[in-house]
Amino acid sequence: MPLLNRRGTSLAELMVVATIIGVAGIALGTVFKSSFDTVNDVKSRLWVENVRREIVTSLRDKDAWAKTIADPANTSLACLRAKLANPLAPVQCSGAGGPITVVRDRNDRVIHTSAAATAGFSKSGIACNEFDATNGNEDCPYRFEVRWTAVCADATCPQPDALVEGDLIYKSNAQVESGPRNTAALGFRTLITTRELNESTCEQSMLGNFSGGKCQLKVAQSCPTGQYTVGFQRDGSPICRQVNYDICPGGLYKGMDTSGNPICESRSCI
Repeated sequence: MPLLNRRGTSLAELMVVATIIGVAGIALGTVFKSSFDTVNDVKSRLWVENVRREIVTSLRDKDAWAKTIADPANTSLACLRAKLANPLAPVQCSGAGGPITVVRDRNDRVIHTSAAATAGFSKSGIACNEFDATNGNEDCPYRFEVRWTAVCADATCPQPDALVEGDLIYKSNAQVESGPRNTAALGFRTLITTRELNESTCEQSMLGNFSGGKCQLKVAQSCPTGQYTVGFQRDGSPICRQVNYDICPGGLYKGMDTSGNPICESRSCI
């Protein structure tokens, strides 16, 4: 009888030990899975922040910003594009703004696009075209949407600053989402001043030096003796015309037109 009791006690002990091991195994599995998910969340957030940083850096770079403005896909930037082509043009930008679907870097590479509704990027920061705003897609779950608004000093807004904002959108079809929980914290907002745009226009389009709020053209040379300057090439060299000492035969010289030709007024006797 004592022998049977010892055997029964041993079996009960084995069952208790097996139960403890089973519970511990489940707990450890849960801990390992939670740790694995946490590592994936951190890695995913780092890639998102890397994409965000690249977009913001290009927007704040005056040369890259000029290339983004010049991209015809950015139809909402038409007002700034007109100013970029001709800083002296009487363009009014009051109320201007809208989506920026293409962001370019200073080397004219497209670093972000949201032109297509399916454009997005993966958890590794790689561009993809399978973003699904309705059902989600774990393979292409992220998308930045960028927009701008003209910031004007007066009603006509001839020299607008640009307030650029970006929102991160996360859509996944996974049963357990593993992306950033607070997407609003990964958005951005930056102000690009008119000075940055004018500086880029002066240095790139007009090949001048931007200093003291003004564009100073680089005059490479002067006209030869017997010629006068009527304008400048893009490289700063002068456009010359031969001096005609009898500019207005029988008339009065009044000035030059935009082509460099003399404006004459005929003489009349009273």
